[in-house]
Amino acid sequence: MTHHLNSQTDLEEAIHALVKRDPRLKPILDVAGMPSLRRREPGFVGLAHIICGQRLGLSAAKIKTLKSLARAIADERVNLDVLAEEDADSAHHTLTALHGIGPWTADVYLLFCLGHGDAWPAGDLAVQEAIRIGLGLKDRPNAKQMAPIAEPWRPMRGAAAHLWWSYYRATKKREGVIAGEDKTNVVSNIVAVAKPRQGAKIAARKEPGSKHAVNRLRRRPK
Repeated sequence: MTHHLNSQTDLEEAIHALVKRDPRLKPILDVAGMPSLRRREPGFVGLAHIICGQRLGLSAAKIKTLKSLARAIADERVNLDVLAEEDADSAHHTLTALHGIGPWTADVYLLFCLGHGDAWPAGDLAVQEAIRIGLGLKDRPNAKQMAPIAEPWRPMRGAAAHLWWSYYRATKKREGVIAGEDKTNVVSNIVAVAKPRQGAKIAARKEPGSKHAVNRLRRRPK
């Protein structure tokens, strides 16, 4: 059965179920507090926004990816909306089979655009660092190591990701950079439906074209 995170209630119920199943998450929730559900428009528009990130201009590679994606949708070789009903791993592989779509982009689309409850952004640096701290690991786990760590949280790994992002914010006193193929992507790319944040992911907001803002967007979790 595929779980969906379509409302704040869905997210809260999933997190409470996770905490009950895995007691290690209880102190994580105590520190992080209940996270707010973040959602963004599904379909081509939502995926294109993730691909583009917050870059001020589009590279030739990104333009090629967007054109290839548009052709795949027009030719009915992929239906982005129905992926919400597929197994998270199958949906992940469907997306990464498309030109220019990497693992991080696929997982973020499934989680934030489709509300797939089991999407797991294993390559996200903020989630990796939060897990290192929260589970007392010596080193930050890589994407491959993140898979077995999250196995006890199936089929609600997406809810666990929300919790770990909130924990990262609470422990680091800053918003997590969602890093994958595009290191400039930040959590503020995702619209918070439960609580409007209006760019709160960037602490001291500057005009998009400022050198200060661009440099800060390139920072990675430590």
